Amino acid sequence: MKSISILYLEDNDVDVELVKSNLEAESIEFDLQHVETRAEFVTALEKGSLLPEGKRDGVSGAEGPVLSEVEGQFDIIFTDYALPSFDGISAIKLVEEMNPEIPVIVISGTIGEEVAIEILKKGAIDYVLKQRMERLAPAVKRALKEAEEFRARRRAEKALRESEEQLQTLIDAMPDFVCFKDGDGRWLKVNDASTRIFRLKGIDYLGKKDSELAELNSYLQDTFLVCKESDARAWEEGSLISGEEMISHPDGSVRVYDVTKVPVFHPGGERKGLIVMGNDITEKKQAANEIRESEEKFRLLAENSIDCIWKLDTRLKFTYLSPSSEVVLGYKPEQMVGTKLSSYFTKIEFIKAGALTASAIKHYKTFSPVTFETKMLNNKNEEVDIEISSKVLLNRQGKLIGLQGTTRDITERVQAEEQNRLLSKIIETTSQ
Repeated sequence: MKSISILYLEDNDVDVELVKSNLEAESIEFDLQHVETRAEFVTALEKGSLLPEGKRDGVSGAEGPVLSEVEGQFDIIFTDYALPSFDGISAIKLVEEMNPEIPVIVISGTIGEEVAIEILKKGAIDYVLKQRMERLAPAVKRALKEAEEFRARRRAEKALRESEEQLQTLIDAMPDFVCFKDGDGRWLKVNDASTRIFRLKGIDYLGKKDSELAELNSYLQDTFLVCKESDARAWEEGSLISGEEMISHPDGSVRVYDVTKVPVFHPGGERKGLIVMGNDITEKKQAANEIRESEEKFRLLAENSIDCIWKLDTRLKFTYLSPSSEVVLGYKPEQMVGTKLSSYFTKIEFIKAGALTASAIKHYKTFSPVTFETKMLNNKNEEVDIEISSKVLLNRQGKLIGLQGTTRDITERVQAEEQNRLLSKIIETTSQ
């Protein structure tokens, strides 16, 4: 055993020497500080006290200590039960208030059973009669062992509290709602988002099940009952599940949440707890619905338009064509997707069309939509008079991702215009 530090409150020097000789006889190494009065006792305790400096005056009624290891504090305290101006019970109370980690052993003359019980109730770890000093060494060893176990428990409790505080801080910072339930579905911990969304402020939710919370909050009764049903499904599946759940908000809106539930089991397979997380996806769903509606409108337009609607990537390869590509050029959309734009032009015509395309790509930030006439090659390698309307295609970040536009067969219009020119020339010649 390492050398131990002892504080001994005793007014009889003979008894102090008796204690020292008994410990030495048991080969216990120690450093003993002897005090006789309350003032000396308090001064000695303060050197290793766990109370803040401002709390050391007027010890009685001081706030509870913040436990920690303090260098130089006593390992154990001995006190006589009866002193001229002080007593063992008061000494025990002072130790409890200033440093409850230090074990106290009362060493006294004959004391009755009631006094012995009171001593132990007040916080002494043991008492030893001066007539039976052979019990002192075993009592010291047992007290030091129990004190170390006590300190270890308090350290573990402190670490657990800090861990829980860190977890609470972390989940409170999350915009998603998070809650933890035990294996029977009782609510254990929630974050700030859960408190707000489930209207738990002012409600004693701890230890309550969804069915009980449904009774306490009629406005969200259906929500809690749905939670209960999806909890049961998570336990039945035995693994992570996710799904959408609707929750009404105080402003009257109904929000959609993507809810994930993770069941946790003990090593033996018994239910341990359920982790529940919910992400508000209302805006995301609305945006997705708007995109679907937009795509549906585009599809209906493309499928029913006589013009061919198309998209090109920055390498001038087709990524999309509407069904009208077959009407305009004789190719089905799937035949043209992935092929190069240049494949459908003669070299001369592509020089003209390519110049406009290159300009659009190079100056896409300032390029305005353009419409021009040209000729393209159909599936029979015949030139078809067409009109192309084109504009740049940007992503949400404003980066160029390609071109999009329409292609219209203007063969009949070109022929009519040619006939008009011929007719005008004939009339002009005849009039001369």
